[in-house]
Amino acid sequence: MDETGHTFRARLGTTWAPVGQVRVLKRLSRRREVSSIVLLTAPWGRERPRVFARHFVGAVHDKEVIAALRYFRRRIGRPLVIIWDRLQAHRSKAVTAWLQRHAQDFRVEWLPHTPLTSTQRRAAMAW
Repeated sequence: MDETGHTFRARLGTTWAPVGQVRVLKRLSRRREVSSIVLLTAPWGRERPRVFARHFVGAVHDKEVIAALRYFRRRIGRPLVIIWDRLQAHRSKAVTAWLQRHAQDFRVEWLPHTPLTSTQRRAAMAW
């Protein structure tokens, strides 16, 4: 299970101004942000791998993670092993407490913490 964000930047209209005056760009639409939480299932018996997704307006926080976990468990119909990175929303007190109350439905495995090399850090900062 992982998260991604999508930004739909505001579209700017064309503009003009008389010579010597500053042009003012007017925004035709507002900026919208959508986040998606996506789950990929492994093959199970005769079932093929499947992809499930939940979409939210704005950033992903603990409420969205819990809502997505509920949705995925209901849709898949069996206990899940979740493999997570160390996003703060995954480690929040609310998510941790919720997972403890639903221990029969979820097992969490954490990806190992691997510090970025200096090359990776520079590449990430440039992105």
